[in-house]
Amino acid sequence: MVRKFFSFNFDSSKIAILLVAIVVTFIKLNSKPWRNGRVIHNDIISYYCYLPAAIIHHDLSFEFTKNNPEFYADKYWPLKTSEGNDVVKMTMGLAFLYLPFFLVGHFTALISGFPADGYSLPYLFSLQISAIFYLILGLIFLRHILLRWFKPRVVGIVLFTILIGTNMLHYSTLEATMSHVYSFFLYSLFFLLTVKFWELPKIKYWIYLGFATGLITLVRPTNGIILIFFFLWGATSFSMFKERVFFILKSWKFLVFAMLLALTLWIPQLLYWKYATGHWLYYSYNNEGFFFLKPHIIDGLLSYRKGWLVYSPLMILPLAGLVLLLKKKRFDWFLPITAFFLLNVYIIFSWWSWWYGGGLGARPLIESYALLSLPFAYFLNWIDEKRWKKIIGYSLVIVLTSYGLLVNFQYRYMAIHWDSMSKAAHWDSFLRLKPSGRLNYLLQTPDYESAIDGKKETFQKQKYLPIPQNVIYEFSCDTIDNASVSISPKGSKSIMVNKSNQFGISADITLRPNRKYAAQIWRYGNPNAMLVVQNSDINFYINTKTTLDIDSTGREKLVIEFTTPIADNPVPIKVYVWNPYWIKAYFDDLTVGEVQ
Repeated sequence: MVRKFFSFNFDSSKIAILLVAIVVTFIKLNSKPWRNGRVIHNDIISYYCYLPAAIIHHDLSFEFTKNNPEFYADKYWPLKTSEGNDVVKMTMGLAFLYLPFFLVGHFTALISGFPADGYSLPYLFSLQISAIFYLILGLIFLRHILLRWFKPRVVGIVLFTILIGTNMLHYSTLEATMSHVYSFFLYSLFFLLTVKFWELPKIKYWIYLGFATGLITLVRPTNGIILIFFFLWGATSFSMFKERVFFILKSWKFLVFAMLLALTLWIPQLLYWKYATGHWLYYSYNNEGFFFLKPHIIDGLLSYRKGWLVYSPLMILPLAGLVLLLKKKRFDWFLPITAFFLLNVYIIFSWWSWWYGGGLGARPLIESYALLSLPFAYFLNWIDEKRWKKIIGYSLVIVLTSYGLLVNFQYRYMAIHWDSMSKAAHWDSFLRLKPSGRLNYLLQTPDYESAIDGKKETFQKQKYLPIPQNVIYEFSCDTIDNASVSISPKGSKSIMVNKSNQFGISADITLRPNRKYAAQIWRYGNPNAMLVVQNSDINFYINTKTTLDIDSTGREKLVIEFTTPIADNPVPIKVYVWNPYWIKAYFDDLTVGEVQ
């Protein structure tokens, strides 16, 4: 199948995958994620740490980290058992998928002089390549499936738009080493194997499905619900479903064999738990759990915080495709996909942190895009029937895809916050590429403490105007020579900026990482002249021209509240004013300080 894909007879679906590869690679190279520390971070730390511990240090107790605690502080996040032992929170499924690329990185480090520690550039680069590899392979599998029933043009549109028009783009590029691309690959593989199995249940498909099930559950145990899709695929009635079950039971020897293969992949995990905790089975999430009687399904799908359809509205179309499947009585497709989707949504949004911490939209649903691609293709096939449907339908596809692409860039440039979006914050950032100075005052921080106990969240009213405290930098025209300032129409000293002299009051400040600060300045004149906070080396950029206060003389206060990026060293920040217009603006009294 893969060999056929790389033949020279190109069609629309192949071109779509090629475009995806180009887009993803370009974004990766442009952002240089392996240099800015966004390769092994957050959850990835726990997915990945098995590999350097086992292969380089031969120590899954992680005692080696005590020899250099400063280096390993952000590379290993242990949890403590009741006996006081360290244990890794995440299961090791992703480590298996990382493994071939880790070995390439390790070999490269050994022969090139880079530190062979699991975290130097060759390892980071290899991990990035692994994400591209599994993404493209997943798309090839999906293409192979969809071409059974749909034209290459329809398949190409599905594959291309589902990547660039949803939150999948972010998790294929800037945070590609999270679990989602890898799970998408596994879901695509499982989809293909399911189709082939029910066409002709050969022994090889029992073997492949056994391994696929083991790996897909080892990445995320709740992924096991995909077996519902397997049993229902192609069934058009309850009696046909019963026949499927009886066939599986009658083939119990093959079933047991497949289950043993799945269990084989779990053996390293069971051995590790026994070694680390003394128990063959261990729940490593401590007090985190599901609240199945209090699911947040509406919040998960439609909330401003993380609503799936709010931040990936293109996925409305696959849902429309499911409705069409029901209307056309295509139960062989409708039943397996709908049953899986509904149960998956229920489980995902029953988790205590239904918004899943920091991230873009409802990220746990990304892997299910593999299955939802079929009703999406069915929807596109339906609109192809008549000219008026084409005009309306494809216009909708273009609009929703374009908006989804914008959302990805908004998240990159911080116009969408990772966990604290509110209704007011959403509409303040609507169609805005970069955040306004007002955004941080409109956010609503989740109540993690209440959520983890299954209680209703309570929110404190946010202060609208932060006051810079512990002042780090101050500037006033009253303290400098008159020759270097202008006199505003109100008679006060100030710096004048316009198109011929666009920049003024520039301050280069070094700030502590991961801290909240505020920059405040007073403006008179052109309402489009702005205050800017920037670090061009790390794509950190915020500006505002929004007035938050006016004094008795008509001067307008501009304020930017910002959090410095996570880094090992102090972060250089430039604060300045900018007016690229001919209409004059006057600035004075810049203050930068911490916000508490």
